[in-house]
Amino acid sequence: MYIADKNLRNQNIIIRDNGGNSLTSFHTDPLNMDYQRFKQDMNSGVQLSFANNTVMTTEQVAEFLATLP
Repeated sequence: MYIADKNLRNQNIIIRDNGGNSLTSFHTDPLNMDYQRFKQDMNSGVQLSFANNTVMTTEQVAEFLATLP
């Protein structure tokens, strides 16, 4: 599962829940391997949530992805 959030500079970041209380956060940089994996996972239907842990609808995911590089 992934969480969409903003950093202190109001830039989009993604947080991946690795399980076992382990999280990985990364920027939406096309050169970042974690970001490339995120985009592949989104095409596979992996769940994306808002920072408040509310799961995004399919439409909300599409709208969010449209804002990313």
